[in-house]
Amino acid sequence: MKRSAQILSAILILLLTPAFGQGLTPNPSDVNGDGYVGAEDLFEIVGNWASGERRASSVNLPGLEPGARPLKLVRVPSGTFFMGAAESETGSQVFERPVHRVNIDRDIYITETEITQGQWEAVMGSLPDYSGDRNLGVGPNYPVYFVSWNDCQAFVEALNGMGLGTFRLPSEAEWEYCCRAGTRTRFYFGDSLGCDDVGAECEAGTLPGVRSDYMWWVGNSDLSRGGPNFGVKPVGQKIANGFGLYDMHGNVLEWCQDWATGNYVGAPFDGSPWESMASGLRQARGGSW
Repeated sequence: MKRSAQILSAILILLLTPAFGQGLTPNPSDVNGDGYVGAEDLFEIVGNWASGERRASSVNLPGLEPGARPLKLVRVPSGTFFMGAAESETGSQVFERPVHRVNIDRDIYITETEITQGQWEAVMGSLPDYSGDRNLGVGPNYPVYFVSWNDCQAFVEALNGMGLGTFRLPSEAEWEYCCRAGTRTRFYFGDSLGCDDVGAECEAGTLPGVRSDYMWWVGNSDLSRGGPNFGVKPVGQKIANGFGLYDMHGNVLEWCQDWATGNYVGAPFDGSPWESMASGLRQARGGSW
């Protein structure tokens, strides 16, 4: 699973404690919408996962401008997975090793896309400075970018103060679990024919057909200003992964709660954040164009 160098950073968030009846519509546990949480909801949850159906619940953000994408949370089931990349994997790096088993022992509610500029502005009251060369794409449904880890903590704190639930950044393990969506390949859509992350070492014409339906990357984005595909892109335009999450592999990176480390030796096995400040840097995942 690729752990790319940081270019732009954005934010995904997890819901820890929903404020039912105060902005989360409907109650995520009340899947049949009858106003009660009971055995019927459990049977419907199991049936939905068996059939491949994914349901997203909306958080009603006051001040979200008309036409802006709502903040939606997708339920990701608990489970166990193998985190990291083997030395034999094309393009793998030492900081992705060793591969280790991680147990996510609880369901996760995570935003289905990166936090958009519209959602950020509704919570924070303003956007980062996107003037001049910092403008890589502006609009309510573009992801917010050029935000620091501390900026994201301020966003989470402000959102938690709105009485809509208790939110936080995902741990790196939770991020990778959500990204993989049950797969063990280099990308959630496959192994990309053995190509490396920057498009080298690939047969001519093969890489776009593998990746471009699923992610924004250097092969379908212009790196120079003035090109029709320059900059970040509105969220949710590519095919979602098996959990119903968008843009996990491209567009912009997402901050995690963890401190960055040189490898996974001693990493938590329970999905919790790595809180040992080994590098003084925070972890971002996901890749960008």
